[in-house]
Amino acid sequence: MLEPAIKFMTREVLKVLRYLMEHKIVHMDIKPDNILYHLTADNQSLIKVCDFGYATSYPYKTANLHGTPYYMAPEVWATGIYGSKSDIWALGITVYEAFFKEVTFNTNSIDTLKELIKAGVIKWPEKRVIASEAMDFISGLLEVEDWTRSSVDEAATHCWLAD
Repeated sequence: MLEPAIKFMTREVLKVLRYLMEHKIVHMDIKPDNILYHLTADNQSLIKVCDFGYATSYPYKTANLHGTPYYMAPEVWATGIYGSKSDIWALGITVYEAFFKEVTFNTNSIDTLKELIKAGVIKWPEKRVIASEAMDFISGLLEVEDWTRSSVDEAATHCWLAD
């Protein structure tokens, strides 16, 4: 995916997340498979977020984790609590994957994945260089502590999305 398409997708998903946040809803399964591209008859691109099967009001605490493990935020793994910043984390993972064509935390072990996500150490692939603004944007979405993670409004106004 080219950077302009990644920016477009990100802006549109942030609009959805803002709407959900305003209504105190957490999607709980933001990931590439749930972001649909649609080309209208007049050649306009649209982004749609689908699969609201796990969506619920927040804060939401559960003993049974919902969503796709690779996209679950550290606080979900640590406490089982989903909030608006949980979806922001998942968007960060999605944007990372769009740029690098690989998962952020690469393991086949669910226990290892849980620990990698909770540690939040992001390995930036050396084979593909992206703009420092894009790296800063992704880093803001992937802050381990939810209170330091970018909000929807902070992400939407980040300089990387400005043009």
